[in-house]
Amino acid sequence: MNKNSECEDKGSENFKHETQKNSFTEDAIRRLNKKFSGGFNESGLTIINSLYRNLTRRRGLRSMARTSSLRAFRGAFPRYFGEAAQECHDEFPDEYSAIFGNKGKYYETMLIMADMLYKELTQYK
Repeated sequence: MNKNSECEDKGSENFKHETQKNSFTEDAIRRLNKKFSGGFNESGLTIINSLYRNLTRRRGLRSMARTSSLRAFRGAFPRYFGEAAQECHDEFPDEYSAIFGNKGKYYETMLIMADMLYKELTQYK
């Protein structure tokens, strides 16, 4: 394989990941806005993107999704979500506080993302 085709492969893989991230984020925001009318805007988009990025990088989460049931995945997800949320808070403290000052939003976001990530991570089991 020559150098150009390697770049094209990486480029198409990056594009695929970005497209996946964008559709995941848009779907998550849409679902959350149904629960909390108008509660997730640009700040919400920033937070969901950050959470998604942090969660999809965690190998343990990926492996658990592929080897566990949805119920088991949901049971362990709060730990992963809490770690990702803490990183998100450190990175975007104002946006985080604006959205997750409400514990109900935090909890619903966690539940929605758990179901969506499980579906995404097990899509190609």
